[in-house]
Amino acid sequence: MVAGYITQKAVDTKLQDFFNRQADQIANTYYNKLHTHITILEGLRGLWNASGDFTQDSFTKYVESIDLSSIDKSGVSSYFYVPAVKRRDISSFTTTVKKQPNLPTAYSTFTIHPKSQSDIYYPALYAVPLKGRERSIGLDFGTFPERLAAINYARDKNSLATTNAVTLLTTGKSGFFFLIPLYHPSQPLERTRERQEAFAGVVGATFRSESSFEQIFGDINPYPYLNFHIYQGDAVTDDRLLYDSNPKFNHLKPRFTATRKVSIQDQSWTIIVESNPSYSLMDSEQQLPIIVFGSGLIATIILAVFSAYNLAKIRHSH
Repeated sequence: MVAGYITQKAVDTKLQDFFNRQADQIANTYYNKLHTHITILEGLRGLWNASGDFTQDSFTKYVESIDLSSIDKSGVSSYFYVPAVKRRDISSFTTTVKKQPNLPTAYSTFTIHPKSQSDIYYPALYAVPLKGRERSIGLDFGTFPERLAAINYARDKNSLATTNAVTLLTTGKSGFFFLIPLYHPSQPLERTRERQEAFAGVVGATFRSESSFEQIFGDINPYPYLNFHIYQGDAVTDDRLLYDSNPKFNHLKPRFTATRKVSIQDQSWTIIVESNPSYSLMDSEQQLPIIVFGSGLIATIILAVFSAYNLAKIRHSH
């Protein structure tokens, strides 16, 4: 019995280690995919810094040169550019946009919408791929509190900003954004006030929550006996939830639970990983304690019978 108990403890320890490695894999995969998108956004910022502006053609060509098939597989829905436009400049800005050569048809009626009384507007100007996103062109991000907060954070910190889950106009489903700030070249950026004055807009990436995470982790769930939640930031609350890998998972009795933190620049995500009650190693390994226990029990019975037989012989001889 002691041998069976010891072996069971060894198997439990091995199973815990295996679970921890899978939790690490989930966190590392998420980090690597996110880092890829941030690198691409930093490349777009480098293009901006070199010229101080984008055209629809230059923005599109740069993004398309990255290979959209690999972008789709790695979880992003689109890349976009949102300029900061002062209210007094709306008319001239709209005219300049429409005068660009070879514009897609979606720009023929370009307007910033919905109407507001803001001092600064943040219209979605370019998106790649554009197909299926035509309605988003001209959409003022400043009229959405969650998006505006992320823009202001990126502007003031000169750093990556992310959003909680938001409802995407193009699909009506849940998604989230990454934003990187742009500034007018050759302007001082040391102080917050200087960054606000030099701010020119953001480049960003759009993620559709469900399909994006399926693309990140694979169409076929590589962790069928696990469930993991991904939250934006440190708070593990419903309003911060970006993804639930298995909404039908039984959360009441997980065999193991682990928390992993993923951080990039000054943004962070919390990943809660749970295993279901039947989570196990390979059957042969899982049966080892039973085999040892059974073997020990049989050996104990044999020893007891043998001892009883010898005791009986001794008594009989006397």
